[in-house]
Amino acid sequence: MTEKSYSALKSQPPKYQFTTNSYDTFQIIFIETGELHFKCFDKGNEVNTILVPGNFLLLRKNSCFSLSSPYTGYSGICYLDYLPEREDFIGYSFFFVGTQWFIELTELLGHLLLNPESNNSETTRLIGRSIAVQALSEKFSNKLIYSQTADKYWCNQIKHIIQNSLYRTHKEYYEQIHSLNLSYRQLSRIFLKETGMSIKSYQTAKRIKEAKRLLHSTGFSITDIAFELHYASSQKFAYYFRKETGMTPTDFRNNKELDAR
Repeated sequence: MTEKSYSALKSQPPKYQFTTNSYDTFQIIFIETGELHFKCFDKGNEVNTILVPGNFLLLRKNSCFSLSSPYTGYSGICYLDYLPEREDFIGYSFFFVGTQWFIELTELLGHLLLNPESNNSETTRLIGRSIAVQALSEKFSNKLIYSQTADKYWCNQIKHIIQNSLYRTHKEYYEQIHSLNLSYRQLSRIFLKETGMSIKSYQTAKRIKEAKRLLHSTGFSITDIAFELHYASSQKFAYYFRKETGMTPTDFRNNKELDAR
């Protein structure tokens, strides 16, 4: 027999679809990977958005909505209540961007669910319920955040990977990019729309900025800097440096009045 309420790990494959005109339960979902498309049809509360990692979706009993994940599928953590008795568990559905409190508590819940030795069903149920109750409390006191769009999220993820891959190989960099579970074409389109730059141009600018810092703040040779930043050769490094700055690495190093911005 299914428990009345419980917390669990959750996932759906690519091409997942679900539509209801009157949801018969209550559920809150935290998105960990992938993306989930959410359309709410409740009168006066129409929403059409894409939920990404770090977002929460609160599905209330009697609400009208559709869910889909056409490209990536998604995985996350959820709390379900099949016979919700609380009045605020009934009504229209909504999403929000997780603040630090929500994310940290949900990550703790996920850790407990993943470790059978520490997984107490009553404890995980109560944590999941607490997250849901707090979300509803903040919703009706206008404290929840809804502003982070999916495109902005993916753009920030790409920037983070580039910044942390300056000293990694091209293979390691592309492995990180591919871990985002969107095609490179999709990511390129999103990044260009959000920044006005291609991913390649942004990556080149960041590598040259780091090269400038190394030229002025270290005694590394130009060959060493090219090697550290994974250019194929010092000649390739010099070519891209001059293309980006209008001068050679040697000229830049010798001109101490130039900053490394």
